[in-house]
Amino acid sequence: MIKNPTVSVVIPAYNCESTIGESIKSALDQTLSDIEIIVVDDGSDDSTESIAKSINDERVEVIPHGQNRGRSTARNTGVEYARGEFIAYLDADDKWLPHKLERQVSCLQDRSSGWIGVYCGSSYARPGKLTQVLNNIVPRPTGMEGGEELINDLLMWRLSAHPGSTLMVRSSAIGEIGEWPPSLNRLEDRGYLIQLLEVGKLGYVDAELTEIRDSGKPSAKVVKDAQETFLTEYTEQIAEAESYGYDPVGAHKFMLSKFLFSSGRFRDGVRALRGGTSPHLRDYLGVGMAIREGFSTILRRDSSHDEPTATCSVCASEIELSNDGSVKCPECGYGVKYPY
Repeated sequence: MIKNPTVSVVIPAYNCESTIGESIKSALDQTLSDIEIIVVDDGSDDSTESIAKSINDERVEVIPHGQNRGRSTARNTGVEYARGEFIAYLDADDKWLPHKLERQVSCLQDRSSGWIGVYCGSSYARPGKLTQVLNNIVPRPTGMEGGEELINDLLMWRLSAHPGSTLMVRSSAIGEIGEWPPSLNRLEDRGYLIQLLEVGKLGYVDAELTEIRDSGKPSAKVVKDAQETFLTEYTEQIAEAESYGYDPVGAHKFMLSKFLFSSGRFRDGVRALRGGTSPHLRDYLGVGMAIREGFSTILRRDSSHDEPTATCSVCASEIELSNDGSVKCPECGYGVKYPY
């Protein structure tokens, strides 16, 4: 156990036995070695906890939750145990490049105390061919830095930071930032960034130092429910954005339409799109890709003559989709409870 580490790495982990070892290794392999790694096992029923505990390095500590309490709560537990000058977050299915922590610590040390957080660029581990084409034609804007003015970009989906694996914050600012919002099962990362930007500034390291793994796509119903909860939690910020002419609700409807189209629910997708506001030119192309995926989904259903199915991202069992698009796994009971 490191007494006074420079960085505390917080990894929330739930049913991720296939990836947790590689994620921890990417933290241990950092060029900045003065770190502690706090893995919070959030009630996994696979071998996630035992794999993490088997890593023979004094810098790794495993904190078990007796039951699944959610990704935000797991991160908050990790923060409670953290003793580093900085706290860096890493999801258990992602990994870092070796210079990630060193470059982010240097960024914050070179700036005034008002800069309380820093994120970095990221890439997908195995992007689809269409995504690669889209990235080449219309790349999503990156590199935004600043303070409260960035909240509107977050609400409009123009700032994409993947803070669950790219973000580092000053420990001294944690009290001001507050907890990761436990009421949110999804979009909690955007909520946390809003809280950060209300009390300080966010910097950026211009390099792809985090590799994001695609852990599965939730149903449109799950996305819709998460968006409604998010919009309820941050009504004040949304009202202020609307007073400046922004349309956060429309942006969320636009993003929802892509999930509806990709699942073959074209009528619902059109309804959402009519009330939507495109965050970025890229997202119009994204709708086109989602419609193409939706036709493929329908063709697969028709050719099988079966009810629409999916694969559970927790236990890999086949799941039957209900008419409203919700998912429940008959084997593990989670279904839409995707691994972190």
